[in-house]
Amino acid sequence: MTSGGFLLSTAVALALLQVSLSAGAEPVVSFRDDAVVPHVLSFGGNPIGAGSLLDLQTGAVILDEGLVFGPGVEDIDAVHVMGNGELLFSTTTAAFIDGVSYSSGDVVRYDPSDGAHVLAFSVADFSEPTTSVDAIHRLTRGPHAGRLLLSTATVASLGGLVVRPGDLVAYDAGSKSAALVFDQDLISGTQAQQDVDAVHVLRSGDLLLSIALSGGSLGGLTLEEHDLILYDPLTGVASVALAGDGLFDGTTADINALSLDPVQLPAFSLAGVLILGLALFGSGAGALTRVGGEIQVA
Repeated sequence: MTSGGFLLSTAVALALLQVSLSAGAEPVVSFRDDAVVPHVLSFGGNPIGAGSLLDLQTGAVILDEGLVFGPGVEDIDAVHVMGNGELLFSTTTAAFIDGVSYSSGDVVRYDPSDGAHVLAFSVADFSEPTTSVDAIHRLTRGPHAGRLLLSTATVASLGGLVVRPGDLVAYDAGSKSAALVFDQDLISGTQAQQDVDAVHVLRSGDLLLSIALSGGSLGGLTLEEHDLILYDPLTGVASVALAGDGLFDGTTADINALSLDPVQLPAFSLAGVLILGLALFGSGAGALTRVGGEIQVA
């Protein structure tokens, strides 16, 4: 495919993804830099670092790592965009903001308007002090409203639960309690292939997620680390919401942080999924049910 053809297909895919969401919902992502993928890639001809956050719809950088972390090179591996424009995020390694050190297991609340930052979740709540948080979402409805939905990069203990890299747990910092929302066993493959490293809960209760390593499967769908996957916990159906192959001006990178605007948080419409040409794969209903717009363990 020519570069022009790639740019056109990427633009069309993003436009169709936007159609499948309610108006104004814009995916915000970051990518993982590793031995193969450089720290800085290009999107729409503009440089974007693994420590920055990119609005896929507009191509705008909504958080510039150079302004937040200074000369330090970081990798944002979890993010949630809040309704007031503030961000919750975590990084793969310890990070410094204005001289304040945050662990890879901490979640920082950051205000892009003035640079104010505060610890929103502490790694000290884990039994293992070296735990890294690699996916987050702030739940706003249902039985777990107000809790932080999170996943970890390694096995850890939180609120009395053993959390595996593919688990998603809702955590109440006040009561120090955790509830399993998504079970790693729903994804087949090795532990690395089961690792959920990006998540957003849609208003319907469906999950938009990405995984850390290609090759596993969910709901009959083979998973790729660079894709955004739509998963319905009631039907067990999984489909590709956005194919990220070559997303960064021809370069493929693991999407490891994801969020949508929670004020306009949409559900994927069936029509939008069909427009994207996504195949639907049926499976068992799984072990999850939806209550009050949120998902929880049955």
